[in-house]
Amino acid sequence: MESKRVTEEIEPYCKWRRRPTYDIVEVHLHGFEDREIRVKCKNRGNLKISGKRPMDGTFARWKKIAKKIELPSRVYKAQDFNHKFDGGILVITIPKKGHMESAVDTIIKACAFLCVIIIAAYVTFKCQ
Repeated sequence: MESKRVTEEIEPYCKWRRRPTYDIVEVHLHGFEDREIRVKCKNRGNLKISGKRPMDGTFARWKKIAKKIELPSRVYKAQDFNHKFDGGILVITIPKKGHMESAVDTIIKACAFLCVIIIAAYVTFKCQ
């Protein structure tokens, strides 16, 4: 007689940490191994975390995860995410779009500062 496969779907604990240029999502997946976890960026910046693992040696009982994280495309560059899995914790780093804008602002401010120095040097030289 064949044994029926039983699958238990789990909702993992997630911790969100915000940073100025990126956010970090920690997903606690104790008992899973790296090869049992998949992280993909779906259309419009939605992250999908999926995986399954056997609960016992008979492979009759399984634990499964299917988690979706919606990321607003106006805030995040979700397709550029990075992830690592260590000690049962999946760490996903998601860059923000605002980081590039702040880099442009920094360049504009540096150019403005250089213009002020050049004008001051010109005025000083011309007045001598």
